[in-house]
Amino acid sequence: MVASKSKEEPSDFFLAMSGIGTWEWNTKKLIWDDYMFTLYGLEKTTITENYPLYRPSIHPDEKDRVEIEVEYALDGKKDLDTSFKILLPDKSIRYLHVRGKNFFDSKKKIASIKGTAWDITKRKQLEKELQEKIRKVSQEKEIERMKSEFVSLAAHQLRTPLTSMNWYIELLENKDTGPLNEEQIECIENIHEESQRMTNLVEEFLNLARIESGKLKQNLTLTDPTTFITKTIQECHPLAHKKNIKLVFEKPSQKMDSIQLDKILIHQVIHNLITNAIKYASEKTTIIIRAKDHKQSLIIQVSNKGIGIPKSVQPRIFEKFFRADNAVSVQTDGSGLGLHIAKNIIEDAGGKIWFTSEEGKETIFSLSLPRKNTTITTKQT
Repeated sequence: MVASKSKEEPSDFFLAMSGIGTWEWNTKKLIWDDYMFTLYGLEKTTITENYPLYRPSIHPDEKDRVEIEVEYALDGKKDLDTSFKILLPDKSIRYLHVRGKNFFDSKKKIASIKGTAWDITKRKQLEKELQEKIRKVSQEKEIERMKSEFVSLAAHQLRTPLTSMNWYIELLENKDTGPLNEEQIECIENIHEESQRMTNLVEEFLNLARIESGKLKQNLTLTDPTTFITKTIQECHPLAHKKNIKLVFEKPSQKMDSIQLDKILIHQVIHNLITNAIKYASEKTTIIIRAKDHKQSLIIQVSNKGIGIPKSVQPRIFEKFFRADNAVSVQTDGSGLGLHIAKNIIEDAGGKIWFTSEEGKETIFSLSLPRKNTTITTKQT
């Protein structure tokens, strides 16, 4: 059964203005807010049939995969987080990204799923257009020009909704629209999470543009590595907690020497390695972050036990826009830029980054940073 909500909540209005629909599945019926009907190109209505509206709208090519992912969510095995294409009433195609969080009763059985959905058609079209152009164009200069255009266009496309979302978040957090109930607070948290994802993506695009234009600059400051790494790990705890993953920092018994580094850029690299380790680790496992002095370098390692990296694609893992198939199946979202940017940042700092991995087992990413850095201009503060 599919039904619309009885009345429009303030949070629904702000979500709709940001292009986000909300839904709830309580195992008996599927409840949509008004914007969900807009996303599916349907008139707002109440359906009394047992067959939910979303199923016949799913594109035939995607139906089996989506059904399996939904069944996993309904069985309480994992939260729903997927992208798929739908057929609108006029037969045109729209791409949606759907996320849902499972809620359990006192007997630990699934009681309901609450989630969000938003239109990612423009993003998919941009990706498809870029891939098609790259495939057809052989001239190196033309390829570089198109990549720059894509980065610029993507950053522009992301800035507008990001600014809007952040403004709405601020309104709700300041309670300018009135007191907030639990459902509204959860909606705000979802908006904040997606806003942060978009912010990170914009930052990746900007760093990519700086790298390709040769304008990446590192501002070095004398830094205590133990304190620096500890703070970065602490930022990753909420994500690890969602998968019941433990983060352990193994450091030498003796205090490590301070090192000159760019706190913003190196933080981005370590944060990326840890969050990747969390995303692709098995649930209820331990991720170990190690740091040690080695000759004239600082060595940092991040190890996890999870899907691993297939041997056949390991030579491509630092390529721009590349993602292994097993990584895409686990985490549908991702730009394929994180490791490419990390490699460029570390090498620009005069260091190295490498990994060892066995599919389905352990993966260890390592990086080294020189203590006597002569490859870049040092700016101490």
